[in-house]
Amino acid sequence: MFVSCDRPAPPDYDESKSQALSKLCQLLRNEQHEQAIALLKSMEDAEQSLLLEMLSSHEKERLLLLQANDCLKNGRFDELSKLIEQAEKKGEASPELLEYRSAPQALQALQVFCSRMPWESPEDLENAMNWLKPYLPTLQQAPAFEEFWQQQLRQREVLYKKRFIQQQQDLLARIDHLLGDNQRPAAWNALESLWQLNPAHPIFSLLDHRQRRLKEDVDKSLQAPSLSAQVRELSLVLAWPGLNPRQQQQLLKYLTPSGDFPPQTLAASILAAESAESPELYAVALQRWMAHPENKTRFPWFLEKALSEIFFQPNQFNARCWRTPCPNLTDFFARINQIAVNINQAQQKETR
Repeated sequence: MFVSCDRPAPPDYDESKSQALSKLCQLLRNEQHEQAIALLKSMEDAEQSLLLEMLSSHEKERLLLLQANDCLKNGRFDELSKLIEQAEKKGEASPELLEYRSAPQALQALQVFCSRMPWESPEDLENAMNWLKPYLPTLQQAPAFEEFWQQQLRQREVLYKKRFIQQQQDLLARIDHLLGDNQRPAAWNALESLWQLNPAHPIFSLLDHRQRRLKEDVDKSLQAPSLSAQVRELSLVLAWPGLNPRQQQQLLKYLTPSGDFPPQTLAASILAAESAESPELYAVALQRWMAHPENKTRFPWFLEKALSEIFFQPNQFNARCWRTPCPNLTDFFARINQIAVNINQAQQKETR
């Protein structure tokens, strides 16, 4: 015996609703809020009205925050203030957006900060960053500011490094100037200042600054490819008087490694000119001497020394009675003219 059921058959399952919900979840995962809202509106399902309302509210808040960030990023501060004010009137201001209310003062501080750029010294940047710190909680709400702040931190490190390098270079230039002015003790004192600034400077691989001499087995260090000509030359000139003639002869090659290129420093140019008795090198030394404004009215001591050796030989006053004990006026000016010719030739050679 069969029992029949008079109940009506269940309605067919609506797969479209399930597919729509699945697509909605996918859109939300991908943060495609506008498409998700449009999908909810098209469903016309009362059950989804609450979700639609929540999602629409969230999207408004998100768009307002994006606008606020854009205003901050592009410096539209008045527009930002109006945006917050209107959102408050409409009741659309989220707690996150209201945090931007303190932005005007912070943004004015940021404007002052930026007006001081570019920075001349790391201390200037350091002080400005410390001054801006009270406003950071507000400014850091904008993602764009975080990158800007990181740039300032990197710039501070660059400035400190740049000044550190410049201080060392200034001391090397000071040593060269003092040696060129025949002030060797003062040059050693300047080297001591360099050691206090940076004991790892390459020049201390060559010099024992305490003993004021070259280190042992310095020849290998002098050949290092990474060693600059300036460091090599100043090291040799500083220690030169303490070397015996044999050592000086061996190391002279490092002052003039190539006949086509004279020494780079004033001190080495003078030493090379004296050692080689070269008019061309004297011309180079004179040019570098005159490059210092304070030397414009001073006669170079190394030329005075060279001229005294040329014109006044130690035995000249022992000349026989029929010989001229000193050069006559014609001879004197002839030699001066020859030196001038040599200097001009050296200048023309350098400008080619």
